[in-house]
Amino acid sequence: MDQLRQDLSFALRSLGRKPAFTLLAAAMLALGIGANTAIFSVVNAVALRPLPYEDPEALLYIGASRDGELRALSAPEFLRLRDESRALEGVAVAVETHLNFLGQNAPERISGARISANLLPVLGIEPILGRNFAPTEDLEGADAVVLMTYAAWQRRFGTDPNILHRHLQLNGRAHAVVGVLPPGFAFPTTGVELYVPAAFSEMELSNPGGHFLDGAVGRLAPGVSADAAVAEADGIMRRAVESFADHRAVHGATASPLQGFFLKDYHSALLVLVASVGFVLLIACANVANLLLVRAAERRREIAVRTALGAARARLVRQLLTESTLLALLGGAWGLLVALWAVDLVVRLSPRDVPRIESVAVDWAVFAFASAISLGAGLLFGVVPALEASRSRVERSLHETTRGEACGSRDSRSRNFLVSMEVALALVLLVGAGLSLRSFWILGKESPGFEPDHVLTARLVLPETKYPEGAAQADFGERLLEEVRALPGVRSASLIAPMPLTSVVFGLTIQIPDREPPADGRPLSSNWRAVMPGYFSTMGIHILAGRDIDESDMNLSGHEGRSVLVVNETFARNVFPGEDPLGKLVRIGYNDLLCEIVGVVGDVRHEDLATASGEEMYTPFWATPLPEMNLALAASSDPESLTASLREAVRRIDPEQPVFGIHAMRDLVRASVASRRFVMTLLLAFALTALLLAALGIYSVVSYSVVQRTREIGVRVALGASGPGILRLVLEQGLSMAGTGAILGIGSALLLSRFLESQLYGISATDFGTYSVVSGALVLVALGATAFPALRASRLDPIVALRYE
Repeated sequence: MDQLRQDLSFALRSLGRKPAFTLLAAAMLALGIGANTAIFSVVNAVALRPLPYEDPEALLYIGASRDGELRALSAPEFLRLRDESRALEGVAVAVETHLNFLGQNAPERISGARISANLLPVLGIEPILGRNFAPTEDLEGADAVVLMTYAAWQRRFGTDPNILHRHLQLNGRAHAVVGVLPPGFAFPTTGVELYVPAAFSEMELSNPGGHFLDGAVGRLAPGVSADAAVAEADGIMRRAVESFADHRAVHGATASPLQGFFLKDYHSALLVLVASVGFVLLIACANVANLLLVRAAERRREIAVRTALGAARARLVRQLLTESTLLALLGGAWGLLVALWAVDLVVRLSPRDVPRIESVAVDWAVFAFASAISLGAGLLFGVVPALEASRSRVERSLHETTRGEACGSRDSRSRNFLVSMEVALALVLLVGAGLSLRSFWILGKESPGFEPDHVLTARLVLPETKYPEGAAQADFGERLLEEVRALPGVRSASLIAPMPLTSVVFGLTIQIPDREPPADGRPLSSNWRAVMPGYFSTMGIHILAGRDIDESDMNLSGHEGRSVLVVNETFARNVFPGEDPLGKLVRIGYNDLLCEIVGVVGDVRHEDLATASGEEMYTPFWATPLPEMNLALAASSDPESLTASLREAVRRIDPEQPVFGIHAMRDLVRASVASRRFVMTLLLAFALTALLLAALGIYSVVSYSVVQRTREIGVRVALGASGPGILRLVLEQGLSMAGTGAILGIGSALLLSRFLESQLYGISATDFGTYSVVSGALVLVALGATAFPALRASRLDPIVALRYE
């Protein structure tokens, strides 16, 4: 302990004698440690922290499988799995929904979920107040009960202890509150406030092709492996498919760990970010190691004296490692402050659908990580300089009199190697950021297939208790359009369900009369939208052939029980290759309705901006009504200025009907690329940090080299060397380090590029242009970092230089 105290005391005095060195090294480490700690905070909350359920490792996400692709389940498939599985103790389901809530103020639409009565037991969750749903309440008509999250109970009802005696008006019906869930519970996504029984309707139970259950979760029975459970579920699904008449779209079942399923959209992005901040820390450590090598060279005489007085090499190494560890801990303390700021910034920048992002915080786990990474960094950048310094020969060191003599060629090679490694790592990050930036730019130039400017969107979901029939839903839509079109500043308005770029896709099977079905037995299918007249002109979607849906298409009886259909360009090309689709008949899986194609429109990117359009068909809202509808109105000026007028128009039709999700269409376009923007922004920030650190590394090594070679430069000048010659001599040193690092970095980037492939759009991960631009930019930065000490060297007075030490 006495020796440790001596080492600490000496280390503190040593670092205090060089405050500029200490502050610069600690600041470099703070950047690396702070960035790593911030990203670890996100990864810990999102991916590493166990799900807040009982024995979460035993929970699986169960989905339908077709050609290895994971899909949602239909209600009949879920019930077969729930009732027949023995390898799973229970199979439950949750599907997101929205509920019309009529409170004391204006009606509003709140986030909810339909859950099977066994979901809470499968997850191992007990209400903190009240009870769970009873199995008898999970039936249509007996489902007027609701479970409330703790956050909703707290925010909306002030943790009223008598909440179980209240009734909430949801979707036009009174629902009794039967329980309050524990704090923090959220399934299948965050933001859910209320849970109602799944209570499948007769239509859902009779439609095995309606795959809408995204949140099916199963718990493994004791002693059963996940593989055995998946094999059993696959067999149950295959038998179920065979028993469903005219249903061959899904052939089996598959499963994945529940935590992995939640992360499926961000798994590769998190890996890229973790690798990026790791590179930043390595560059910071290499920079500090270089500084320590320089300092060790300056202290060689001191170390030689201590060795001559009997200090053992192990004691010297321990002393130097103590200094580097203290330096790392100081950088770690500053890094925690950086992380506190950076975590808040990362959370603000992150898309809303990142799972558990709201729980990200600098907690004890993060503090432990920061401490561990600080100690690890201290050893990483301290051990090589410590070993180098302790290896010095006593007699030679005591006889060295100048700076140039104090630093041999081996020291220079070590420093140059470290700088080259910094440049290589920085280039890898710059390539990743450059590819991501160019990919995002290409995606931003992609047309969504419509004109988003001056378009306002809004969502409405009509309660089926109040609007049970399609005619009532269509009538509400017509009245709404009459009100909205009469508003000042509205050029046109229409309805669609669902809206583009909302990640909501409805699919229907289709049949072509008088055409043989596909040889593989799978029915044809297409994405489907229900629209009101004027939708295509309101959104600026081009009609390529035929006509729009109009008022004359409203009366089905006038068309002998048939409706009309508008299809997109991809539908026309794939379903009727080489034919004119106008006038063709298509039977769609909505009440087996026969439709005539009357128009062809341009492709629209409905899922997100990065996903090309598939087959799309549009039917009149009157023929295929839906309780969910999306309003699109084209404004003559700022669309968001019409928000209040729109709400008032809905209130005039039905005071109890909430309107929600009011956004400018341009915001929906931006939101569709939010995850890509998030990764690009962080990658760019890390790459620029790495570039700054690499530039500092080049500058420090070249500057110190100039100091070392002051006498040599003086001799060269005295013998006739010109200023440009000295300038070239110094520039060659910096550029050689940068060039070596660039070559290594390009090779490493090519090897690692496949990990970034899933984050790119419209560009290859080996794009020559990006590699060329990034490499050129790095060389220019290296040239700039070398130019200052080179200019200083070229202006040295030979008399002063020859007298230097």
